[in-house]
Amino acid sequence: MKTIKTTERRQTMANFTLLDAAALGRILKDRLGVELHIHDTCGDFFMTLDAPDDRALVFIKAYMAREGHTLTVDPGGTSFSVKA
Repeated sequence: MKTIKTTERRQTMANFTLLDAAALGRILKDRLGVELHIHDTCGDFFMTLDAPDDRALVFIKAYMAREGHTLTVDPGGTSFSVKA
């Protein structure tokens, strides 16, 4: 079995998991005091904020880009989903 370094694994990972979303939620809470809600649906999930927050949106977009994920944001800036 080939051992894959963490950075290589991140580049090949296609999915953003519920555990990843929970980790992002903890970071947002600790750094910005913003609550991220995770909504689990059949085979997928999305995340929401209570209210639009420009700081949180900038952070989430940068976080997703750094992790190699494509983020879809609703026009109001409070609902997010991640594409593989």
